[in-house]
Amino acid sequence: MINTNFSKKINLAIKYPKVAINTLLDPILFNKKETKFPRLINCFITEQCNFRCPMCHVGDSRQKYSSVLSFSDIKKIADQGHKYGISFQLSGGEPLMHPEIFKIIKYLHNKKIPTALVTNGLLLEKYAQDIVNSGLDFLAVSLDGPDEPTQYLRGFVKGSFRQIIKGITKIIKIRGKNHFPNIRVATVINKSNLLNFDKIYPLVKKMKVDQWSISHFFYYHNKIKTAQNNFYKKNHTGNDVWGQNMGSNIEYFTKVQRDILKNKISKILNYKNKKIIISINDKVDLEKYYTGVIPSKKSSCVSPFQQVFLRGNGDVEICHGFIAGNIHQDSLLKIWHSEKVNNFRKIFTKNKTIPACFRCCALDIKFDK
Repeated sequence: MINTNFSKKINLAIKYPKVAINTLLDPILFNKKETKFPRLINCFITEQCNFRCPMCHVGDSRQKYSSVLSFSDIKKIADQGHKYGISFQLSGGEPLMHPEIFKIIKYLHNKKIPTALVTNGLLLEKYAQDIVNSGLDFLAVSLDGPDEPTQYLRGFVKGSFRQIIKGITKIIKIRGKNHFPNIRVATVINKSNLLNFDKIYPLVKKMKVDQWSISHFFYYHNKIKTAQNNFYKKNHTGNDVWGQNMGSNIEYFTKVQRDILKNKISKILNYKNKKIIISINDKVDLEKYYTGVIPSKKSSCVSPFQQVFLRGNGDVEICHGFIAGNIHQDSLLKIWHSEKVNNFRKIFTKNKTIPACFRCCALDIKFDK
């Protein structure tokens, strides 16, 4: 879920007590053990999208997962899982293109299930009033540049920057003192925005968004893909690797580019603004991240133990293409505790990380010193 400030966390805890209790107790009770029901349901509710972002792994699977998750699909899971203190994250594709999106959000809201929506922002202005009225808790909006040319390179849609800014501004105006949905602007550092991504800060400050998160580009190279394929053949797990394939090049940024990045992140850290979250900000770790260093075994991931990824055709993924089952054939609860999934957890626990973890956004990446 999206981080927010202390007072809002208190309000959320009052609103969703089961989720608050889980947040406190799960690290103690379920450390490397599966929860009774997945805590977070990541729903790729549609593969349709009006952007074509180079870092997005969803684009590779549009033909495979051409169907959408229906309201009844989401309702079934919500009815089964709400007593366990679950949360939903709705993404895609572009979730605002889903024909039943607001019916879904309103139902989850009425079931007292905290819900986040991840959007490219192109349709925010059109649906601003519906978004606020739906009871949505969290809204994450992708914004990679401080101007039209940079944002265009993200989704290849002319006029997208202006549309996104207008949409965010309109929602903030409509929500007023209610402060919901909580709005996060999400920026992914990449080659097209390296020189000016830091200039997004004055924008988010002016708009008074609740958080600005900065993450790093997901990439991999041929050696990682080969290693994951070999791991898959040996252990019968998924063989996907999320991110952009750099071929034989193990470095994403050159030395000059890495120095520019480090200086810009240091500048942002100097703002000392608690609303800014940077996934990796240490200069030594940044150097290792962008020169292809393998993450340490000290890195951690709770994904196989606490969350699932639900595809449009009903497939339930635990990790990088590892399909555990399908909700049209079995209940999510049955899939979650199946022998197939438990065997994967044993393999994952034994290996600490797998090759596909290389630059995965679910991994809390650490490097050996």
